Amino acid sequence: MNRIKPLRGLSRRVLLAACTGVLALAFSAVPALALWLGDAQLFAQPHERTRQAGALAPTSDDLYLTRILKKSSQQEPTDFYRLTYMGSMSWVANETVQGYLDVLYKANALPEEWWRYCSDHIEQSFVAADRLGFFHYTAYVADTAYTNSEFCYTVGITVEGESQKIVGVWVSVPQELSPSAPHGQAVLEAYCAYLELEAFEDWEDPADTWFAGSALYSARAEVMLFCETGSYPSRSYRGPFVSEGLPTEHFYDRRYFCLHASSVPDDTVRSWQEYARSFPKGADVWGRGGPPAASGETANEAMEEEALG
Repeated sequence: MNRIKPLRGLSRRVLLAACTGVLALAFSAVPALALWLGDAQLFAQPHERTRQAGALAPTSDDLYLTRILKKSSQQEPTDFYRLTYMGSMSWVANETVQGYLDVLYKANALPEEWWRYCSDHIEQSFVAADRLGFFHYTAYVADTAYTNSEFCYTVGITVEGESQKIVGVWVSVPQELSPSAPHGQAVLEAYCAYLELEAFEDWEDPADTWFAGSALYSARAEVMLFCETGSYPSRSYRGPFVSEGLPTEHFYDRRYFCLHASSVPDDTVRSWQEYARSFPKGADVWGRGGPPAASGETANEAMEEEALG
């Protein structure tokens, strides 16, 4: 019995020491736990800089393509007809033009009927480059200089040289082919994806402008994507061996499809909208003349001045 008491006393002292140690560890862990909880709370909340960076949306100055389109719009107008006149252009392989058509077709930005016809009617192709490095391709059917076949402008493509993005395409087919009209909205959305401009999330129809219903516009990108189909009187020629060695003109209707991207400042679009909204609702503001000039003149006045030179 005398031996049991010391053992009990020893056990009590060991247990007390162990409890004291556990309590000491627990109290020492409180500051660390508090710090950990504080860090967890901080990490769970986005940093102010993170919130600001996430809130920033891209602008027209952030992407190369939108910057070069803006720069192109700020240059003096290029004499497109002089630039794309065959005498000032260089020969290029038909496969080059065909390749660009294939790119648009695979991107769902060029309807199949138009792509198929033009793919089968590229016989001569030419290219010219402007000062900013935009390449302008044209393709024709046949050669009037040596044959009596018709000389038709079938394809026109503009490519930005650095990005190799197609920023404009114009194709034509015979009127009698009557290809179905493409779904403009679907084509424009596909074209936007092809140009890799989907980061701009403010694309919308430019209501109350000449482009309403046929375009998508982003104020942040300052880019107008435009799609249109229609008819036009084509003038073609026949060879010089007809009519005493002089080419004879021949007019006939053709159908066209065009798709292009251009830089347009947001304040310009808003000025068009303000102008249109100054008229009674339902008024045919634009008619067939397009947007008014910067001075605020009407579309008809702008057309009349252009006709007078």
